[in-house]
Amino acid sequence: MAEPREPEDLAVELLQYLCCHGGVRSATAAASHLKLRRSQLERLLLFLCEDPYLGGLGYLVREEEGLHLWLRLTEKGKALCQQDSHPE
Repeated sequence: MAEPREPEDLAVELLQYLCCHGGVRSATAAASHLKLRRSQLERLLLFLCEDPYLGGLGYLVREEEGLHLWLRLTEKGKALCQQDSHPE
């Protein structure tokens, strides 16, 4: 049985995944990649997205298109990709 991953590790993995895929992916693809249920991904998004009532880090935005939910890196999120590609 695999060890549970910490939310911080999942957040980094999701951001890296988006960085490697042009900054935008469907929530379904992201959940599948991370091997998470949709409800688990939604909780992670509360942490990574920005909400005027709940706070959040502001690295992602959620974009609904019909029945599909897309995750897109914000400028702040894209800056993390640039930092990651330039190790010190």
